[in-house]
Amino acid sequence: MSHLHIPDDILSPFIWVSGYLVTFVILYLILKKGESDSLRQKIPFTGIAAALMLIAMSVPLGIIPVHLSLASLTAILLGPGLGFLAVFSVNIILALVGHGGITLVGINTLVIGTEVFISSFLFRKVLIKMGIMSRTFLSVSLALIVSVALMVLIFMTAFGTGGEMPFHIHNDHHIENQNESFGEFALLGSIVLFGIFIEGMATSLIVRYFSKVRPDIISK
Repeated sequence: MSHLHIPDDILSPFIWVSGYLVTFVILYLILKKGESDSLRQKIPFTGIAAALMLIAMSVPLGIIPVHLSLASLTAILLGPGLGFLAVFSVNIILALVGHGGITLVGINTLVIGTEVFISSFLFRKVLIKMGIMSRTFLSVSLALIVSVALMVLIFMTAFGTGGEMPFHIHNDHHIENQNESFGEFALLGSIVLFGIFIEGMATSLIVRYFSKVRPDIISK
């Protein structure tokens, strides 16, 4: 759900190049560690998960100006490594079709990848004594809150908190200028929280289904 839609030539090279460098380091470590047969067997499933993420991130829900990402679902089913690979692939495709600039691929991969790592860790290590629905919902919701906070931090680092923006950004909603009233920010916060709730519930229902029909798919 957290995704910066900023055209190219807006962010400073220091920020977007750093985003790419950190992303490539993480990808290298994942690929170096993932040379086992068990991970290779999940590659086709990773492609399917990436395709579902691409569809979810391209289609707004309609009732509110947000879309699902299914990044946490991918992490819970595949694990954080393959989940991060799927996020990177999806961000490249989205950038190529104008869903944010090419220079944003690294930054957006890190933002959404944060959901992958946090939700997977919470689901597999921290909340294991909880029921499958509450365990999934909390994992997804907390991961989304952190990723949204990271996105806001990156934005504030790049542009500060005052003045005119030379563009509008899209965090599943559009902001035309920075001078919104408190009421508009409250509405914006409500939309984000509702989007987190929708993503958490949708992911929880899907994971519960898989836990009943194919529990072996859920990453241990």
